[in-house]
Amino acid sequence: MTGFDARWLGIPLVVAIFVVIFLWIFVSVRYVSRIELLLSRSSMVSGNKKIFVSAGLLGKVMRTGSASVLLSMKTLCVRKGLLHHEDVNNFPVPLRHMLVGLWFAHVLVFSSLIGLWVWLKFAGY
Repeated sequence: MTGFDARWLGIPLVVAIFVVIFLWIFVSVRYVSRIELLLSRSSMVSGNKKIFVSAGLLGKVMRTGSASVLLSMKTLCVRKGLLHHEDVNNFPVPLRHMLVGLWFAHVLVFSSLIGLWVWLKFAGY
């Protein structure tokens, strides 16, 4: 009887991380200017724009990702002054759900990949 090699479980996770990266690129190219316009009074967003504006596509992805992280922790970021309260309230809910969902999908897939690697390391593969 042949055994199943558990390393094959990593293939769907690697494919998933590439899908998530493609989605980050797509969302960044399409929505970064709208996101920055909607969060224009936020110090963190304007600071990231100044830093990453000359970084090309990677800079757009970084700016979109940072806005996504800020929106996922909006209460804390408003309290600390990183986001403006009115900007967060006026931010379109579907766009916020898309950004936060993409961020959580990224974290989930990446954490799963790390967890699989740790499990394989301790299982002796």
